[in-house]
Amino acid sequence: MQRLLRPGGKCCIVPIFLADQYVELPDLFGFTKRFDRTARFVLDPTASLPGGRLSGGYARIYDLQAFERRIVHHVDLTSFRVTILELRIDGDIVPDLQLECHKHATAINRPYRAMVVERPR
Repeated sequence: MQRLLRPGGKCCIVPIFLADQYVELPDLFGFTKRFDRTARFVLDPTASLPGGRLSGGYARIYDLQAFERRIVHHVDLTSFRVTILELRIDGDIVPDLQLECHKHATAINRPYRAMVVERPR
């Protein structure tokens, strides 16, 4: 991304999962691969977060320290600006867990967050 963004360019990465604990969360039985031994490993075949086959049955939920270390630390902050945004619709945090379509969403999905990386002109 840093190599490809032209001056004035932006990149948005969605979703960014931030929580109080750093967790690797697979939802497939037999998934034992650990990517970061400092993360807590939680196998939850009922989890809605990993998204099953669409995301490889795996999600990473960052705490602030892990997010800084694994992601932000690798961005050249002398040339790029990083912003974390909470996504809202009409001022309300999304997803709305009261809606039927989000009945299987967990609180970790809320609020949706995005990371925007900008290369100033």
